[in-house]
Amino acid sequence: MAIQIDVQRYQPRQVEQPYGQLLETQDFPRSDPWSWKMRQVLAERATVFSGKPLIEGGIGDARNELEIYDALHGVGFSRPTSIIGIDIETWRLDFAAHNLEQTDMPYELIYGGAYQWLAQLPEKQIIEGNAIFCLPQAPLLIGESVADGYDARYIPDYAHPWDTYGLGLNFAVLTELGKRATTDFTAFTMLNTRIPEEALDAMVAAAGWRIVAKHSTEPLPVQQDPDTDITYTIQHDDGQRFYELTKSGTYEAISALEAEKRRKACLVSGGGRAELNVYHHLIVYELQPAKIVN
Repeated sequence: MAIQIDVQRYQPRQVEQPYGQLLETQDFPRSDPWSWKMRQVLAERATVFSGKPLIEGGIGDARNELEIYDALHGVGFSRPTSIIGIDIETWRLDFAAHNLEQTDMPYELIYGGAYQWLAQLPEKQIIEGNAIFCLPQAPLLIGESVADGYDARYIPDYAHPWDTYGLGLNFAVLTELGKRATTDFTAFTMLNTRIPEEALDAMVAAAGWRIVAKHSTEPLPVQQDPDTDITYTIQHDDGQRFYELTKSGTYEAISALEAEKRRKACLVSGGGRAELNVYHHLIVYELQPAKIVN
């Protein structure tokens, strides 16, 4: 049984930062490839969000909402009608509030986990609009940031079979949202191909969603985060999940075991990303509920 989090509406604290200057979460900077890929897709698909409510699980500093807002403003479309931003750390919600105050988008911030917030809603409650998720896809290790992994104690038992793929949190969130979402609801969720893409597709389908589109980092992979454990990927490795950048400028496949060895060596040396020659692909899944309308 999942450990319960007391989900509640959050009243943000004022942050000492001048109005007009945006705040950024440094443990997950805007330059992180997971972040810029998601923002790229959201900007390209911004009109999907026009005139509809928006939910983000793991809102962080609200950079995704700002990306959508700027993209819609640039083409003369109306903004999202409302925003619900959820996060499990209050300082991130403070950052989100400061940044959202720079816009005219109405918002509500929720302290708690995305799964817990959804699970406490009545199953007959209808959720309309869109959602964004860029959730951790690795086990949370002691001392790690919550941006790097998730704690399996806080997700339901039915999601644990997907922990072996690092997908337990995503499965729980998508399952609970799918129970309540309208058939035209659209969710954008970031997934990684450190495990076979077939497993990602299977998780999405099992959670009750159909794939509308896949927005991949192909042909150029992104660099592995030195702080994110990838031991769990070794058992699923087919030799095509990770890459190294060669001196000739091409990317060649390496094993998951070799990738994890390099990651650990990088942590020991303290060299950071500059020393980590490990890459993989990301996919932003654009999803809608796989419900049958009679």
